Amino acid sequence: MLKDTVDKKKKVIKVENCNSPILLLSGTNDEICPSIPMSEKISI
Repeated sequence: MLKDTVDKKKKVIKVENCNSPILLLSGTNDEICPSIPMSEKISI
């Protein structure tokens, strides 16, 4: 997953500050980033 934890903290989007619904889409064959594990970490 994201191994650079220092850099990861700079890139976190604070979804708890959003005032509207959030739609998450992820793909099982995503070769660019670990989209499924990243979207699973979001809980509202």
